[in-house]
Amino acid sequence: MRREASMVVLAGAAIVLGGCADHDRAADRSGPPAARPPAPRSPLTEDPRAFPPLTAAQAVRIARRVALVRAGRSTVVEGAPGTPFTRTAFTAQVVLKGRLPRRFVVRVIGGRLGNQQVDPIIAPFVPGQRYILFFGPDGPAGPTIVAQARYAVSDAGLVTPALTGIPPLAADSARPARVAAGQRLDDVLRAIRRYVHHHSQRAS
Repeated sequence: MRREASMVVLAGAAIVLGGCADHDRAADRSGPPAARPPAPRSPLTEDPRAFPPLTAAQAVRIARRVALVRAGRSTVVEGAPGTPFTRTAFTAQVVLKGRLPRRFVVRVIGGRLGNQQVDPIIAPFVPGQRYILFFGPDGPAGPTIVAQARYAVSDAGLVTPALTGIPPLAADSARPARVAAGQRLDDVLRAIRRYVHHHSQRAS
């Protein structure tokens, strides 16, 4: 579990900003300045592609909230001076773990604001598209999101990519679901619910 937690990238709204008070005080001391340790790296400055993707099982265990959501409109705002952030509105349709408000916003660094372009750390969400997403703690704007795991739901109710680490179960039984062109949404939701319940019992 500790190894999994070290691999997760939570995309949200906070930025780690280093202060300069210690540096100024060090300049007043006589003698050569002491070597300073490297500044901590913010999760928001990490490219999720530099981390291995999480399986659905890993993402469920790490996330505080898991839900089937529908993406709304995205807008780009200035989240920090000169830094564009993309805000995407979501509607929670089925909450599989934890609690989420019916409507909420996820804000991640990236987008175009005037002449300033910052590559987003996660792929943009398609308005109207349904997703199964995994969320961490709340940031200033809303829930943070686990960047290395997300599943899209087609208009036909098929989930892609294939669920990993949690075998999908047929929605009307405890038997593994048959996978043809894609995994049925009902089967995937049932499998995640069962996994959440099983894992919560083991943790208690």
